Amino acid sequence: MSKHNLVCENISYSVGEKNILRNISLSLGHQKTGLVGSNGVGKTTLIRVFVGELKPSSGAIFVDGKIGYLPQNFSANKEDSVAVVFGIDQKLAALEKINSGNAAQSDFEIIGDDWDVLMRAKVALDKVNLSYVDLSRQIKSLSGGETTRVFFARLLLNDPDFLILDEPTNNMDLESISSMERALQNYKGALMVVSHDEMFLKNIGVDDKIDATKFKI
Repeated sequence: MSKHNLVCENISYSVGEKNILRNISLSLGHQKTGLVGSNGVGKTTLIRVFVGELKPSSGAIFVDGKIGYLPQNFSANKEDSVAVVFGIDQKLAALEKINSGNAAQSDFEIIGDDWDVLMRAKVALDKVNLSYVDLSRQIKSLSGGETTRVFFARLLLNDPDFLILDEPTNNMDLESISSMERALQNYKGALMVVSHDEMFLKNIGVDDKIDATKFKI
């Protein structure tokens, strides 16, 4: 596993009597991979198996490191703040109490060793060109493209070894697409992107493409 972040061996997936994937074997290393192919050939099913959302009917998956996954369709509570989406709202509240001198012991327990959480969150937002978005800002005040970038920034905040993105540019404006491209150009980990956007794949520097058409039963 030293050379590969993700290996799947003879993966099959069925729903009832219908075979969706059959005997798929892949080895993905420290590279940028595009997963391409027409709708209905099993791209999203395959990556959902990769990240553990679906259990394969047979075969095995080996993952070296932490996966960050951005699904094609994700649910966002419009009332949530960016800090809530990031999962750091309690830490930020505790940090504020500590800095103001009004902290309880529980606040120190909430922070743990994560004293730079505020800085890391701001860096993650900056990576997707959202430095102007405050962590207290509600999701309902953001555009669709900004919301997708916030959820992508959440992945970067967690420092994954392997990113898997499913059609990340869907419903994105040009500014958001450009921001995603720059972030992925600078990303140093392994990457798999499902996309129909050939220009996007080219701009982020995809090293290899896998045509999922060959997976079709």
